[in-house]
Amino acid sequence: MKNERWNFWVNILDLSFITLGSALVSRETVMPLLVSRLTDSNIAIGAISSVFTLGLLLPQLFVANFSERLVRKKPFVMVLGGLGERLPFLLIGVAILVFGRTHPGIALGAFFFLLAASAVCNGIATPAWFDMIAKVIRAERRGLFSGLSHSIGAGMAALSAAGVGLILGR
Repeated sequence: MKNERWNFWVNILDLSFITLGSALVSRETVMPLLVSRLTDSNIAIGAISSVFTLGLLLPQLFVANFSERLVRKKPFVMVLGGLGERLPFLLIGVAILVFGRTHPGIALGAFFFLLAASAVCNGIATPAWFDMIAKVIRAERRGLFSGLSHSIGAGMAALSAAGVGLILGR
């Protein structure tokens, strides 16, 4: 397989940092705390997981056939996964900084809109990403790939937990 070693390690780095990023903005801990500072609504706090899960899983039903026919998966994954999935988190931070104290309703609306946008882009890109991984990493190395990626990401997340505590303490 061409560039096998490169593909293996670059994708380990990518998935490790995705794991780290997911831990830093955890839907189970960090996001509910953030939303609770913008509203007292338990429904809004509880909607975080549902909005993300629906946005992630539903689009896959509609795009799997399309993405399977893509000749080149990487550009598709890079645009949707790189920009569409990750940029909204930066914009959430900007919205919170700009509107969080003065207009919490706007910040909350931006949070949910951008979280949904990120999840939908992730959901659209996911089938193509799995196809791409299946193409560039041999089947007998995919378990090692997944284990290393998530272990490295979880290790980085554990080390950065103190940083999250400092940020949330502000």
